[in-house]
Amino acid sequence: MLESAYKTCLSYEFVKLGLKFVKSVEKLLPIHTAQVMTYLRLTGARHLLLLNFNCLTLKEGLKSFVGTGIRVPQDGGPG
Repeated sequence: MLESAYKTCLSYEFVKLGLKFVKSVEKLLPIHTAQVMTYLRLTGARHLLLLNFNCLTLKEGLKSFVGTGIRVPQDGGPG
């Protein structure tokens, strides 16, 4: 199947489950890890995943990040 079909199906399933997702890229780079760390800090999310489907196995392309669950306000005020 075409990659666009997989992307459409996965997006549909994420929305149906109430999961939030941002973008897809061809290759994971160190900047993507930095972005995830920023998302964890700013949103207070407890868990984020980076998935690289360009691997032989899902396990090989999966990176899991755990946050504190505490949102850091962008204005510097109390959260």
